[in-house]
Amino acid sequence: MNNKNSKRPWALKILIFLLFFQGFGALPGGFLFIVDPSGGLMQMPPDSLKGEIFTSFLVPSLFLFTVLGLGAIFLACSLYFLPDWSWAAKLNPTQGHHWTFFATMLFGVILMSWITVQAYVVIEDSWLQPFYFTLGLIFVLMPITPWIQRYLRR
Repeated sequence: MNNKNSKRPWALKILIFLLFFQGFGALPGGFLFIVDPSGGLMQMPPDSLKGEIFTSFLVPSLFLFTVLGLGAIFLACSLYFLPDWSWAAKLNPTQGHHWTFFATMLFGVILMSWITVQAYVVIEDSWLQPFYFTLGLIFVLMPITPWIQRYLRR
């Protein structure tokens, strides 16, 4: 792995920016749905849920706020600072790279899964669903670019 002080590749800077974009975009919506699980603050009536899995927005909003909001910000900061945590390294199946390599790809899969479930559970479709699904795919693919792979190599 490169020294933390070595020059970060442009692709890594874009990835970190996109993770911050994802995280700070998820926090307000997640927070407003936590405060009002009926969806009223977000102008989404409860009948916009199909009701088969969720009857209110509380559980999805907790996931949105914590995993897709705070988790994305945590991962962006971790990609920037590259903390050398032994517990995270033990969970890393890609032993040849820093743990953030796998964590970023896993986050992308989680985001794509979230959007897939959302498309099934929420009646109304939006242009945001394909946008965020594509963003998840970017999180899966960007770590395997040569620039990021080389930077995160141990």
